[in-house]
Amino acid sequence: MAAGTYKPTKNPFDNGVEMATGDARDVTFHPRDGVAVYGGYAAGGSLTQNVAANVAILSGGFVGNDMTAGSGSALTITNNADNAYHVALASAASSGGVGVTIDGFSIAGGNADAFTTLAVKGNSIQSVYGVGIFAIHSRMSAMPSRCTSWRPVSGILKSGSIVANRFYKMGESGLPGTMS
Repeated sequence: MAAGTYKPTKNPFDNGVEMATGDARDVTFHPRDGVAVYGGYAAGGSLTQNVAANVAILSGGFVGNDMTAGSGSALTITNNADNAYHVALASAASSGGVGVTIDGFSIAGGNADAFTTLAVKGNSIQSVYGVGIFAIHSRMSAMPSRCTSWRPVSGILKSGSIVANRFYKMGESGLPGTMS
C-alpha cells in the first residue's frame, strides 16, 4: 500500500461474514487468514518498499484529533475516546490457522480502554488488550516500522499465536517509537 493514513471501516469478520457488534469502536483492520498486507510503497505502483520514505499508517483514530502531552508516567492523551479498541486483529480458529502478515506500516491511534468481549472464530477478543494488534491463535508476521500504543496494557497482544515480529520501542512522548 502506498504512503498515507488508512483507517478501518469494517467490523471483524466471523467465518467470512462481517459481524454486527453495535459498537463503532469494534471497527478494525481484520485481514483474512492467509493474507499478506504490505505498506511503505510510493504512490503510482512502485515495486520497492521504503518504509522510511513512504510512511503508511494504519490508524484507529477515526476523527484524527488525538492530543498528547507529557512523557513517561506523566503522559496524557485526550480526544481519543472514539478510537478503535484494536487497530488490527488477527484471529484464527484454535487450530489450523495459516497466518497473516502485516509489514511496513506505522500503527497508531488505538484505545483499548473498555472491559468488553467479542467472540470471533470462537476466540474471546477483549477490548482492554492489544491496542495496536490483537493476535489470537494466528501465525502472524507483524513488522510495523513504528508502533504507538495510546492506551495501557499491550501494543501487540499475542495469545496462543506464533508471532514473528521486529521488536519496537513504545513512544513515551506520544510519538511513534522506532523499530529495533
